[in-house]
Amino acid sequence: MLHLLRREIQDCLIGEVTPENQTLSRPERRRLFATAILLVAGVDLLAKFYEGTDNNGGTGRRFKAFATRFILKGFGNAAILSEVLWVGCRNPLLHSFGIHNELYNIIVVRRIGAAPQGKPEPVLSKSLDGKSYALSVEGLFEAFCRTVAEYRDLLRDNQDLRRKFDLMFPKYGQISVGAVTIEVTDSGFVMRPERDSQRS
Repeated sequence: MLHLLRREIQDCLIGEVTPENQTLSRPERRRLFATAILLVAGVDLLAKFYEGTDNNGGTGRRFKAFATRFILKGFGNAAILSEVLWVGCRNPLLHSFGIHNELYNIIVVRRIGAAPQGKPEPVLSKSLDGKSYALSVEGLFEAFCRTVAEYRDLLRDNQDLRRKFDLMFPKYGQISVGAVTIEVTDSGFVMRPERDSQRS
């Protein structure tokens, strides 16, 4: 699923799939809002793999801990920004296709200025008046790609992380993609996969 998600993110952002390290150098930008939705869903997915659990009661804690550790790595206020990312971005984006929430004023932008040399691109930036945050889709994309690579490297060397990954893989490792035939009966319906169906 992660492979498919990464392809969908690129298709939303630039309209095609390219090597990830070349994506932001492309001039095209398409669906920033949809790209942001896919990116925060990706953070959610990686957090499940990282912790080896998907219990509903721990979703917020898991998301914020993962975002602090990986997505917002290098930012001094990462714990605060992870809360903003959770409350102000992830929840309203995924639950109501919007950014309205009771705590933060959020705007979605393509990018937030240039980062100082050696610093990661900003994912979220607080306004000078302290009342609003800007979510950088390009910054979040860059942080997500960096996180996927870092997590992959950790998986290679860490037995405990691999065990947790293995716990989540049966549910979140792949998804069926393809056409189905739906046959309606008096008591319901039956789905039958067509020959060109595949798993990703």
